[in-house]
Amino acid sequence: MIKKIIYMNLSKIFLTIVSLLCFYNNAFPLAITHQLRPNGNFDTLALSNACSTIVGTSFSVRCNPALFPYSKGEGVLISASGKSDGDSIDNGRDLIFSPITEELIRKIFQQKNFNTFTLNSDFAFKTSVLEISYSPYYLLADLYLFNPAFPEVSLNLINHESLRLTSGLEVLQLPTAVAKFIFSAGASVYYFEHSYENTVFSLFDLTTTRPENLIKMKSRYGVGADVGFFLDNNSLLFPKLSLQIKNINSTLEDDSSENEAIIQAPQFLFDTYSTIGIGEKFQTAYGRFDLSCEIPFSDYFFLVSPAQIMFSGRYSIGLFSVLGSAGKYYQNVGLRFDSKNFNIGITYSREADMGAEQASMEQAVYTGVDIIL
Repeated sequence: MIKKIIYMNLSKIFLTIVSLLCFYNNAFPLAITHQLRPNGNFDTLALSNACSTIVGTSFSVRCNPALFPYSKGEGVLISASGKSDGDSIDNGRDLIFSPITEELIRKIFQQKNFNTFTLNSDFAFKTSVLEISYSPYYLLADLYLFNPAFPEVSLNLINHESLRLTSGLEVLQLPTAVAKFIFSAGASVYYFEHSYENTVFSLFDLTTTRPENLIKMKSRYGVGADVGFFLDNNSLLFPKLSLQIKNINSTLEDDSSENEAIIQAPQFLFDTYSTIGIGEKFQTAYGRFDLSCEIPFSDYFFLVSPAQIMFSGRYSIGLFSVLGSAGKYYQNVGLRFDSKNFNIGITYSREADMGAEQASMEQAVYTGVDIIL
């Protein structure tokens, strides 16, 4: 009898400990970080979007609409960038465009417990007063397998399409004894069609439920906007400053209440967020150096996110550029070669598989192509 009572008490203690451990392990969402942002290209990828103070480039407008007056490259620009390894491309294509089956998911997880695919495409027509850009595909496919004893899948699929109008102008020039300050403002207004699914299910569910009943793509349509400001100067005594509010009115609400703790939560992609940029430019006889730091805030400058602060640098001489960026979750170094009508770039990346929840780092290669007409 005494042994039975002791056994029952030990069992209760053991179950309590297991419950606490499970609660602790699932207490935080599986935040994912991504290189690509909507309306981006290879350069913003390599710089991890920390480029809101870099002026005079073909990608300036993608970093900050307030840089429109200083951007170059009027005409037509076609760009595409994304992860270049074969498995990632095949898996992402199958997940987004093909029926999702039990065999497909099991095949993917035979390779590793976290798989991610990204691709961005953009067509832009730029004049001296306006840029019109169309992004037919911004694709994300992320799968994470956890709890090996009872395999479960956290799946995040996104297909984002947008049509965007961007413009900007110089608002004020203020000459002083030490520098000439120039203040500019810009905005992007875009129509978006967003198809997505963010869910968690067990691999055993696939044996009793059809995949289309487990994974139901949702859609949202609407109009969003980005607003940016930029303070430039011609002195090394003062840094260049930028301020932006991104994705106004385009935040996606996840109506999933079940398993919220283990649903992947992409950060600073489609939710409304704000940034402050600090940068400097050094022009030498042997090329140009651009340095930048991007500090993101949630919502309208509500809470700063130290883990997402990014530092970037760019060195360019002639038709050749070296780009790099570093933050808590990922680091990049890339090369870009330009010509009159054709640009190509490649970047090597180290990125955390699952943000703060995963200690391992994934090594990946991203490529990008620009065609200028």
